[in-house]
Amino acid sequence: MKIRRSTLLVPANVERMVAKSRDLAADVVMLDLEDAVPATDSDKEKARRAMSDAVAAGGFRAREIAVRINGPRTKWFEPDIAAIAAAKVATVSLPHTYGADDVARAETAIGVAFATPPEVLLAVETPATLLELTEIARRVRHVSALYVAPIDFTLALGSTALLFGAGAMTDQGQLDYLRHHLLTAARARGWNAVDAPIVADPRDLAAVHTAMAASRAAGFDGASALYPDHVAVANAVFAPSARELAWAADVIARFEGLRDGRTADTSGGKLVMVQHYEFAKSLVALAEQIGAA
Repeated sequence: MKIRRSTLLVPANVERMVAKSRDLAADVVMLDLEDAVPATDSDKEKARRAMSDAVAAGGFRAREIAVRINGPRTKWFEPDIAAIAAAKVATVSLPHTYGADDVARAETAIGVAFATPPEVLLAVETPATLLELTEIARRVRHVSALYVAPIDFTLALGSTALLFGAGAMTDQGQLDYLRHHLLTAARARGWNAVDAPIVADPRDLAAVHTAMAASRAAGFDGASALYPDHVAVANAVFAPSARELAWAADVIARFEGLRDGRTADTSGGKLVMVQHYEFAKSLVALAEQIGAA
C-alpha cells in the first residue's frame, strides 16, 4: 500500500490554493474538478485547464497528486477523463457512484483513455455503492484505496445528524457501518482505507487530533483534509509513534528469542504470539517507508 496519511482536497480552479498546496507536506494533494467547482460547463472547463497547468508545472511536496473528477452520471465525466488522460494524471478520485456496475463501467472508461491506467481512489458516498462494496472489491482492477465520504453519505441516508449545530456533529453513529464495512473491504484487498473525521470546529486542532486518533485506532491509514492545518495532524497521527515502535521492538525481540518450539511468550504477564509479531513488523516497516521518502 502507498503512504496516504493525509489527503488534502484543493479546488483546481483556485490558483492561490493550488499554489499554497505545493508547499504542504501532504501525502496526497487532490485537485478537485467536482464539488469545489461551480456546476457550469464554463467553470468546469476552466478548472480542467487549471488542473492540467498545475500538473504540468509540478513542484508539489506531496508524495502523490490525484485529481477528483465528476461522477460517472454527470455530463462532465467524459470531458474530465479526456483532460486527465491528456495531463497523464497517475491517480484519479472517483466520486458519486451507485453500485458495482456503475463503478465497473466508470473504471473501464477511465482505463481505456490511458495508455497505462491510473490508480483509482473510490469515494464511498452512496448507500448503493456501500451495499455492493463486496462485489465491487471482487470486480475492479485499478482501485487502490477506499475513501469515507461522510457528508454525502449521511445526507443520502436522510440523516440529520450533521446538520444542526455542534452537538449534532458529535452524533456520527449513522457512519459506523460505512466505516467498518469500508475498512474490511479495503483490508481484504490490500487497499488503503482513508477516513474523513468530522469535528464541530475545524479550527480546534486538539479535537481534530482526537478524531483522527480514533480513526487510526479503528485501523484507517489516513484522513481526508479540507484545511491545510490538518495535514500535519494527520501525518503525525497516522504514523507509528515512539511508544508504538518501542512496543514493536520489544515484541519482535521476544518472539524472535523463542526457543524449544514455543510459539508464544508470556513473560512479564504480556502475551506475545505470532499475530503480535507480524503486526509489530508492519509498524516498523511503515515507519521505514514513511522515513524513506
